[in-house]
Formats: sequence, C-alpha cells, structure tokens
Amino acid sequence: MSIRQHLDEILVHLIRLEHPVVHRLRPGIPPDQIADMESQLPFLLSTELSALYAWRNGTTSLSSDILTDLYLIPGFYFPTLEEAVRMFYERRFSPQWRENWFPFLADGAGDFYAAPCCRESRTLQTEIIGFIHGEPVQETEFLSLENMLKTASLSYGAGIYFMDEDDTLDVDDTAYQALARNLNPGVSIWQS
Repeated sequence: MSIRQHLDEILVHLIRLEHPVVHRLRPGIPPDQIADMESQLPFLLSTELSALYAWRNGTTSLSSDILTDLYLIPGFYFPTLEEAVRMFYERRFSPQWRENWFPFLADGAGDFYAAPCCRESRTLQTEIIGFIHGEPVQETEFLSLENMLKTASLSYGAGIYFMDEDDTLDVDDTAYQALARNLNPGVSIWQS
C-alpha cells in the first residue's frame, strides 16, 4: 500500500471519529512547490516526505485553536511544509538534534517525529525518529514513514487510537506497543 493510501485511510478514520482536524487539513502541494521549499534545506527530502506533502500541506491553524483539535495522530499535529522548514532551522543546532533530521509532526512543546534526510541523493524512505526534547538519546520508532502511517491507520481501525471522554485523540498504549512491535521488527523501543 502506498503512503497516499495509508493517509487516505487515516483521513477516513478521522472523518468517522468526527475529529475537527478534518476541516483543517490543507490541500497538497505540487512537486515544483515542494522542490522550491526543499531548496531552502541543506538536504533532499525523502520520496516518502514528498508524498506526504503532496497529499496535504499540513494543517491550517489559528491562534484561537485548541492544539488537540489539530492532532493527526494522538499528541502530534501536522505542520505545513513551510512551518516544518522553520522548525528545522529553529532546532538545527540543538544538542540532541541532528543536522539532517526533518521534522514533519510536532507536539507544540518541543517533541517531534523527524526523518533523517540525505545531502547527496534522494532516498526512497528512511527510519523515523521520535524526538523527545531534553532526552539524551533520540530513538528510531519506525522503520519508515510508510510503516508509521500503516501503524497509525491500523491503530485507528482497531480502536487503539480513539476519542476519549473529552473528545481528544487518545491511545491504548499497551495495544499500540504490540502493534508497533509487530509492524516494526527489530526497532528496540517497541521491544520492552
């Protein structure tokens, strides 16, 4: 299944859950606009990241928005490509950040999902890092963006991701860990 198909499945689940983010997702952007934004970076985005922004260019947000209403997955919203480029430059020299990591999901408080990118050539896919601000070690959480999105889509479908009593996206951590372990074999964070 393609990145776009996984994203479309996630969108169907968000619609089913009547999550407000559905109305805030921006239209995707064409390859030439992605290339223009990419030219501001010291590396090339992976093919998977380009597919993500071709699907939707993040989320429209207003100062009056409640952050939880913007979540694409529990705890994280999807910034526009322009915002993500700014986030990269804001964190570029942070002690735990690596110079080739591109942030594509954010929690609004300094944590991100980031994809390592390459200077010399465009990679098809890369592992996904769960960046936790202030932690000395930043670990791989998914083997690829495709694996991350597949994990999310299946989590929505199985009720592992759900709307809690406050109408906020939440996660059944135990079930999620079991699913993530199964879909991302060898990734140490899911083994404990």
